[in-house]
Amino acid sequence: MSLIPHKPNHNLDKCVIVSPHRKYSGRNNLLKNIKPLGEECVFCSDHFKKEEFISQWPSEGHWGVVRLKNIFPIINKRGATNEIIVPTPIHSATFGSLSIENTMQYFFMMARSVARSSKKMSYTSVFTNEGPGGGASKSHLHTQIVGMDFVPNIISELSNLSKANCHFCSFTSGNYGYKIAEQGFFAAFVPNDAKNYYQIKIIGPHVQGIQHLNLSQFEDLAKIFIKCQKALESCVEYPSMNILYRSGPHDGRDYHFHIDIIPRLNFAGGFEYDTGVVVLSSYPRAWARDLKAAIKKQK
Repeated sequence: MSLIPHKPNHNLDKCVIVSPHRKYSGRNNLLKNIKPLGEECVFCSDHFKKEEFISQWPSEGHWGVVRLKNIFPIINKRGATNEIIVPTPIHSATFGSLSIENTMQYFFMMARSVARSSKKMSYTSVFTNEGPGGGASKSHLHTQIVGMDFVPNIISELSNLSKANCHFCSFTSGNYGYKIAEQGFFAAFVPNDAKNYYQIKIIGPHVQGIQHLNLSQFEDLAKIFIKCQKALESCVEYPSMNILYRSGPHDGRDYHFHIDIIPRLNFAGGFEYDTGVVVLSSYPRAWARDLKAAIKKQK
């Protein structure tokens, strides 16, 4: 169930079975991303401990976006990057409910963190877990940033796809996905080889990482990201998801920054684990049609 894009001649029928008579909605009820109010939440605080706090926006007064040290690090090595960015103080907020300014500041903070990590780490993983299906331990929106002293194989593979005749630069002309939105330097697609319902890929200019975007590109990214999140929330009630903000390795090799939004609406069962074949009840073009219609209604 790799998220590596398939080669153009890949036979999708060998890895996906579409059975329209099967429904995902019953299973999805177990994966809803409910944000209970009244729970004890460390990210709802007005003040953070000195040993946790890194920076905030605005710089004074009540924060709108905050960057923290992760006191429960994934990689517990001296000097490793383990940080958290909380994009809003509102516990019940979703990405689709954020303002453009908040979202831009969130991406600015992410870029600064990745740039800092790149000076001492080999690769920086940036991801959001939302809801029980996404593996979130806290229901308040937050994004984790983990610096690593090695480059994972999947990132090396994505780097190879970013070289001459870049897979991501040719996403439209190569018929790799169904376009659902455009915003300046960026476009959003449902990949035609998607294995997760309503999966979205956001692709922008060919830059090695989010830290290399300019101001106008950050604004475009914030706008299309919000459009996609609003559309997803319109099409699917309370979706659990993972969001992967994929910058490249820090050794200078070629890479095309992109974002994968992966709703967790389908379980992997015994058949999937036994065969490696994913069973879906509908086609990616149908999800693209739904999302595109939802985005059109936003205007």
